Amino acid sequence: MFMPSYKNLLIITLFLSLLVVTCSILFAPSVLPWQALFDPQHPWRQIVMEIRLPRTLGGFCIGALLAASGVLIQGLFRNPLAEPGVIGISSGAALGAAIAIFTQSALWILPIAACIGAFVAVVVLLSIGRNLIGHQLSQFILVGVALNFTATATLGLLTYLSDERIMRSISFWSFGNLSAIHFAELAILVTGLFILCLIMPRYLTQLNIWLIGEHHAKQLGINTRRLTIHLVVLISIMVGLAVAFCGVISFIGLLVPHSVRAVVGMDTNKVLPLSMLLGGSLVLLADWLAQVLLAPAQLPLSLILAIGGGPLFILLLNKVQKRGWA
Repeated sequence: MFMPSYKNLLIITLFLSLLVVTCSILFAPSVLPWQALFDPQHPWRQIVMEIRLPRTLGGFCIGALLAASGVLIQGLFRNPLAEPGVIGISSGAALGAAIAIFTQSALWILPIAACIGAFVAVVVLLSIGRNLIGHQLSQFILVGVALNFTATATLGLLTYLSDERIMRSISFWSFGNLSAIHFAELAILVTGLFILCLIMPRYLTQLNIWLIGEHHAKQLGINTRRLTIHLVVLISIMVGLAVAFCGVISFIGLLVPHSVRAVVGMDTNKVLPLSMLLGGSLVLLADWLAQVLLAPAQLPLSLILAIGGGPLFILLLNKVQKRGWA
């Protein structure tokens, strides 16, 4: 069976991503009149520039961040089932963001609070999970489930203690939605993603060696402690930025990297760029479904992805338990 080279595959994926972004702007949830593209005074022009454009670009950035965080998390924990939503990191970020909403903090405080929440969740997982790596994968997942329960319960307590306006804000945000992304939020997402794209490549080769085992990585001269700290910070920023502006979206960081690995193998240098492009596209496709299935009402984005991701996660869990990394 013919398989395109990695370079050709990257070009194809980039083209498909640009196509999805364009279609999201022009057709989601309704078709944009062609006159709006050329008439600055057309009433739809404002809808495109102030609603569709930031929503589309912000959603793509969020999908790319979640997919990239999935690649790094699975490498850091050397666990194929590690994913921000599944092992509680997204819930930690959501709790941090909810505290910022509860205290009515400024917009720029929201991503910082979410990043801190994600950082605490990763540190807890590392401290507990180190004793579980190499044992049954289900034990590791249970740690994440416990974190999810704790963060969700605390989030529920905050909602209960809030007044009606804040309670509705937290509830609407926590279900996962891109409608709150405007140019201020988009600027933060784009800036964060751009900086992360400049930083991440320096760690990918080290992460490939880390996958072989911590002992081998030390023998090859890698400062594993420093690598771990830097990866924790990067993962926290990625998940925090994504969760801060759209709520918890699960399964992107799990399913996308596995789909890419099935095609290009385990090399993180190849997996990461393709995963980011596909992750952004998948979020936009899910957002389109969320807008059109019950139009004019909008379904929560997390619901769309959970319906598709849940059964796939069960199949993946069975495959991993039998064969190891996919």
